[in-house]
Amino acid sequence: MRVAIVTYTGDGVDDRAVTAGFQPEVAIVQRGAATENITCKTSAMTGNNSHQYLTGIVTTGIKTLTSTGVTLGTGTAVNGNTVAYRLICFGAGTNLGVGTYTGNGVDDRAIAHNATAGNAVALTLIMRDQAGSSDWMLRYGFLGDNARSMWGTGLIAANRIQAATVGGTFTVGTDASTNAVAGDTYYWVHLNTVVGNVFSSSYTGDAADDRNIAAADAFTPLWAQVTAMGSVGLRGCHNTGGTDASYTPQFANNTADLIQAFNSNGFQVGTSLQVNGAGAADNTYGYLMVKDEAAAGATPPLGDTGFGGYALPFSLYTLLKTMLDTEKRYKNVLIQ
Repeated sequence: MRVAIVTYTGDGVDDRAVTAGFQPEVAIVQRGAATENITCKTSAMTGNNSHQYLTGIVTTGIKTLTSTGVTLGTGTAVNGNTVAYRLICFGAGTNLGVGTYTGNGVDDRAIAHNATAGNAVALTLIMRDQAGSSDWMLRYGFLGDNARSMWGTGLIAANRIQAATVGGTFTVGTDASTNAVAGDTYYWVHLNTVVGNVFSSSYTGDAADDRNIAAADAFTPLWAQVTAMGSVGLRGCHNTGGTDASYTPQFANNTADLIQAFNSNGFQVGTSLQVNGAGAADNTYGYLMVKDEAAAGATPPLGDTGFGGYALPFSLYTLLKTMLDTEKRYKNVLIQ
């Protein structure tokens, strides 16, 4: 799965194009100047529709997913003049699925997803299209029949997103956030783990500063998300730069002492209760970290790869050797 992080400054101009380098399946815009301002568009959202947290479907947010990125409307959540924004794009992959369904109030309802590959469930996200109650509900793969608001203030609770499997379904209960009787529309994103690309797990807070969280799948993330599981007053936070400046809707943007750094095998957290509290009521944290799949590929071969072509090496010695290999191949062909 491709992943790209793009920072840009809003200009207030309609149909503004922002390039990610590939066609997104999911795009998220975070506003850097205000809290509770985050917008998502998936390929399952028709027309100019995107979903703004606590607002619902809007048509002036992320308008379209293009072959190279997104186009934006004039909504201040995505394109206010002179405001700083962060665009997170996820490309199509066999471990990523998106879709929509209409609530029916039936308990233990199974929703078939189209994420067929992966090692384990990483995250299931559901966005409810209901003005004033348009929460984003998430369930990490390590959770049982428990899910919590992604950036809200509620505790994890049962009867929301109840379970999920790789290459199968996720199950929802009768909670209004995931399956209301009223026929509300729900949009979902389902993501599975892939070695060197997507990983999700949990840890227990200990209040130690500069604490390094080592993932079982060791890679340097491009984007990391941490969510406190057990306290009413805490919310999720993101980091894309690998510096001590995280995005969170609870406090100001670029807040320190949350996700402080990216490591070769995970990330570092500070002492904030949002990421590393030691109290019994708030010491479990779920996390998701991702890396661009293109950055995790094999090293290109060195030397001659056939007549007339070679892969560019990374040192002067191997470059000269490659040129000589190619010359010898060319002369042999002439002699024959």
